[in-house]
Order: sequence, then structure tokens, then C-alpha cells
Amino acid sequence: MKKRIIPIILLLVTLSYLGYKKVLSKTSNENTYYGIVEVETVNASFEIAGRIKEIFVQEGQEIKEGDKLASLYSKEGEIKFEMANLSKEGALNELDRVKEGSRREEIDIQKALVEQAKSQVEQGQALLNQARNNLNIAKINLDYKRKIYEDYKELYDKNSISKFELDNAKNQLDLAEKNYVNAKEQLNFAQSQVESFNANLKAQEAKLKLLTSGATDNMIKSASIGAEQAEKNLELSKINIDKYTLTSPIDGIVETVNYNKGEFLQTGSPIVTILDKNNMYVKIFVPEKVLPDIKLGQNVILKSDFMKDKNIKGEIVYISPEAEFTPMNIVTKEDRTKLVFAVKVKILDHLDSVKPGMLLDVLLD
Repeated sequence: MKKRIIPIILLLVTLSYLGYKKVLSKTSNENTYYGIVEVETVNASFEIAGRIKEIFVQEGQEIKEGDKLASLYSKEGEIKFEMANLSKEGALNELDRVKEGSRREEIDIQKALVEQAKSQVEQGQALLNQARNNLNIAKINLDYKRKIYEDYKELYDKNSISKFELDNAKNQLDLAEKNYVNAKEQLNFAQSQVESFNANLKAQEAKLKLLTSGATDNMIKSASIGAEQAEKNLELSKINIDKYTLTSPIDGIVETVNYNKGEFLQTGSPIVTILDKNNMYVKIFVPEKVLPDIKLGQNVILKSDFMKDKNIKGEIVYISPEAEFTPMNIVTKEDRTKLVFAVKVKILDHLDSVKPGMLLDVLLD
């Protein structure tokens, strides 16, 4: 990170000049005060962390609001932007499809599905009828085998038939009972299939009706909301990717570039410091007796030895509410023990000619 060095020589020169002006002021207008032109600074920083890809400005360069200052590597942001863009296109296509309605091919396919569902219902109904018949036959056979077994049981009790014949009749009865149970299960299965086939037919017919009658208002509204959401997501992604490029918030002069290409920045790190040319001012220090004669918003005249033929307009924008000892740039020890009030005068014109560090006379007449 680059560091700024303030030359001590400039300070010494300034003090010498102010001392010279102070001596002259003993014989000049006592309502004339002296100050150095200062300028507000703005620290430009990224809203996100990242590695510096490019720096577009140099120290001392004049820039305009919106000029590019620096950029960060933004591969991740670019991918997210592309994804958001694709989502928007898909949502708009879906909205168009819903508004335009179904194509003839879709309707024909759905008609075929309805016919297929009808065929399944017919086949299921046939199987159901067959299952009912099978159950009836199994019931008749079961009753018959039960009657035979009961008869054989009486005969066996009278010793009219053998144990083998009775056991054979019992086996025939057990088989008939098993066939009857299986027939009932087949009937239940056939009934559930018919119910399922009927439900499918109803759903396919409803879908065909929807395709032939067009999209409902709710469908169009839902698709419109989807498209709007996709548009907002794209806007958010665009805002995010714009954060990878830093632009100047003001017109001004680049005072310092605080980082180099390739360095990693944390969020809020001041990569460029900008002098705000439209916010230059002079700070003077006045005794208490002057306070009744000045007020906020008061216009004053400033002069420069280097601009002798020009009056510079100024406006008092700040008057300190508290007294302080005269700053060190007042030469005599006697003056430094006096209490004064700081007054800030904003420079209103000749902004291209006035430079930070210049010495100006401030006339409070």
C-alpha cells in the first residue's frame, strides 16, 4: 500500500509567509485575515472485497463524476449475471407460450392420451366383470365342495366310506376355499384398477379441455409474476456485477492512489482519495469582538497575491461555538496566547484557478 509523505518544507514556507503577512497587517486593514486553501477529500472504496484487476487513474489526474477508477476480478459475478439472464429469457418464453395458448401438436397428443385412458377404463371394466364372474364361480364351487364334505363326514361317521375318501373331500374343500379367497382378491384389485383408470381419464380430459380452451387468467398471472421475478433477479445481478467496477462519486482531482494492481482489498478499503474541487475552503481565526459582525451565509471577498486583479467570492459556512488558543501558525508569542474563534469560508468561484495550499486574504468588511 502506498503511503503519503507531507513535506516539512511546505509547512515552513507557509509559516514564513504567514509571518510576513502578519507583519504587514500591522499597517493594513485589521478586518483582513489570512488562511490556506484546504479541500474536502473523498475516499473511494469498493462495496465488496476482491483482488484489484485494473487501476484507471493516476495521482494528480482530473476526473469527472462517473469516471472509472478501478476494477476487481469478477468471474463469479459474471457467471451469476449470465444465469440470471438465462432465467429471465426462460420466464419470458414461458409467458409467451401461456399467452399464445397450446399448439395443434400438443392438442393432438393430449387427445391421444384421452383415448388411451378410455381404452384403459374399458379394459379395466372388462377385467372387473371377469373377476366378478370368477368370484361367483368360486362361490358356487366352494358351496358344492362344502356340501360334499359334510355328506362324506356323515357317511364316514356311519362307517360307510373310508378315511381316505373323507380326507380327499376335505382337500377339495380347502382348495375351493383358497380359490374363493384368490377370486375375492382379484376382484378387489380389478376394482382399484378401474378407479385409478377412471381418475386418469378424468385428469386427461380436464387437461385436454384446458388446452383447447386456452390459458386461464390465473395461469397468465402466474407466468407474468415469474417473468417479473426473473427481471428483478437480473437487475440485482446487474447491480452486483457493477460493484466490481469503482467509479468516481464526484468531479475532482486524484490526490492519492492507495493500492496497486493485484493487491487484495477488504470491503470499504479506500483505494483512491479524491480532492473535491467544488468544496474548497479557507479557515481563519477571528477574535471575539468580530463575532457580532459576522453570520452564517454571509458573503465575503477573498484575494490572492497571484490573482491581484480578481476578487474571489466566498461564503461563511461555519463559525466555531467555542474559543481556542490561536494556532501555531501565528508568529508572535503574544498572539498565540489570545483566544480566537475558527471561521470556515467556502470558496464559491474561480475554482479552476484556486488551488489547495494557496494563501488567501479574507476581507470581512
